[in-house]
Amino acid sequence: MNAKSCASTRNLKRVTTAIAVMFAATLPIRSQTASHPLDGLTAPEIWTAYETLKAAHKVDADTRFPMVQLHEPPKEEVLAWKPGQSMRREAFLVVRQGAQAFEAVVDVKGKKLVSWTEMKGVQPNMPDEEAIEMGEAAKKDPEVQKALKLRNISDPWSVVCGASFPVGYSTTAEEQGRGLFQIVCFKQFGALENYSPIPGLSILWDDNAKKVVRVTDTGDVPLMKADRNYYPGGAGPTSETPSPLTVQQPQGPSFRLNGQSVNWQNWKFHFRIDRRVGLVVTNVAYQDGDKLRSILYEGSLSELFMAYMDASEDWIWATFFDIGEAGNGFSSSLQIGADCADNAFTSTRPTRTGTEFPG
Repeated sequence: MNAKSCASTRNLKRVTTAIAVMFAATLPIRSQTASHPLDGLTAPEIWTAYETLKAAHKVDADTRFPMVQLHEPPKEEVLAWKPGQSMRREAFLVVRQGAQAFEAVVDVKGKKLVSWTEMKGVQPNMPDEEAIEMGEAAKKDPEVQKALKLRNISDPWSVVCGASFPVGYSTTAEEQGRGLFQIVCFKQFGALENYSPIPGLSILWDDNAKKVVRVTDTGDVPLMKADRNYYPGGAGPTSETPSPLTVQQPQGPSFRLNGQSVNWQNWKFHFRIDRRVGLVVTNVAYQDGDKLRSILYEGSLSELFMAYMDASEDWIWATFFDIGEAGNGFSSSLQIGADCADNAFTSTRPTRTGTEFPG
């Protein structure tokens, strides 16, 4: 199973998961109405959550929403639910206001704020658009400017300081209680965005205070200027193009789809796309004769841990929890016919981060 998404700075993206190979079809899901208690939030429900918080005076011009996702009903409610019955629909939101972080639960059917809790001593996920904001601000710091001049970089417009990474748990007094990110800068060469990292230079940024905490410069290291773009005419000789391979189901898919519930042979399950962990599979069951056997109530990724294991000053902080810290369990965008079979089934769901909501 593959996850298809588009996550970018500033813009809401719709997340698409391609469930390929044995679950293949061409029908996308764009339903604006939930038909199962574990369906992901629809665009109207996400807007309702926002409007409910706004009516409760919990939103101002500087409010950010690092996470908006389904608040699952209790397990016993889900198992007892039958199609056509009423169901609980709630949204879970992480809300950031300056240095404060809150968790909110909103009843999107009743348009009521169920809970609003300040989470002290923790830092929320970083909304995507803040990576660009902090990078541009950090580039103006005098110590950063000094480091660039030492490397004979006199054209700041060709420098991008936008790779912002959470630094994890810190034990020093200087770093306690701060929303810290490590910023890495790149130098652009040529017209095709051929970027080289600027080794030896790293910036510790406090996103709550919106300022640089520390600039670390371990010395000038030659930049990689080789062209690393792969494009016709620039990549050199290429291998012979193989014969095309196609996957077809002339009689249609072998599964049945009802909303986000799938029946395939003796298997039954429900799925949804979650902004934080990606694909979530629930209520997995197997029809064993006249008995429907429960196999799994819910399954998803718990974490994506990226430890680079480099003790140098440039990399010692690079131990990312992509899901827990960045709140992004999505893969890069997949294309039908390129990354997935031509008959792959795709599911498109609305999501959002930062300040923008589905349009």
